[in-house]
Amino acid sequence: MEMGEMWKEIRMLRQQLGGREPAPKGESLFSLAILEEEFPPNFQQSNVGEYDGHADPEEHLGRFENAALLHQYSDEVRCRVFLGTLVRSAQQWFNTLQPISIQSFEDFSTAFLQRFASSKRHQKNYLSMFVMKQQEAESFREFVHCFNGAALEIPAATPDIMISAFTQGLREGEFFKSLVKKPQSSYDDLLARTKKYVNLEDAQRHNRMEQRPGVSGVEGAERRGRKRGTGEGDEDKARGIR
Repeated sequence: MEMGEMWKEIRMLRQQLGGREPAPKGESLFSLAILEEEFPPNFQQSNVGEYDGHADPEEHLGRFENAALLHQYSDEVRCRVFLGTLVRSAQQWFNTLQPISIQSFEDFSTAFLQRFASSKRHQKNYLSMFVMKQQEAESFREFVHCFNGAALEIPAATPDIMISAFTQGLREGEFFKSLVKKPQSSYDDLLARTKKYVNLEDAQRHNRMEQRPGVSGVEGAERRGRKRGTGEGDEDKARGIR
């Protein structure tokens, strides 16, 4: 009892001074209910990876909550399993929490998100999509790939916004003119129409390469064969071979 009172006074002094120190050995950061909760007989460990304090905390927490729902973890089990995903600086942070300060998984997750809020990935908004422009040397396939990747990071973007941003980002050309003349009503239809143009561009590029003068392709092989034949014949004549 005396030791417990002493530690309470020490913690109060630390709080007044603004300092946070690791919990004394022997004192748990979890409540007694969390510690005494037994794992279910069919317990399966979540496979959500480790968190070291540098990645987006919301993404890590979201993956864990999905796994916890799948495996039907109780609230108390969630606390202990989630602790097992923290490593390095995240584990060090956990050790600085006050004893018995975590009474539920909500306490744990709230403290976790607050501590690592600075590591949260900046959420892009739909305005960033209008900044994307197809460069002069950028193929249509490359631009579509980059645009779709950016669109996946902006779940709030509506189909109308995505169609408008995509059209405005295109370099002026045949496809741009066709979209202006005949706009698409849905983004899925736009992607289907885009795929056809990508295939057309690929075919045109391949055709230009085939027609380019050089020693590549079937024509190049025929040229090399003729040269070899001529060379061999000249060499034979020089040697006096009939």
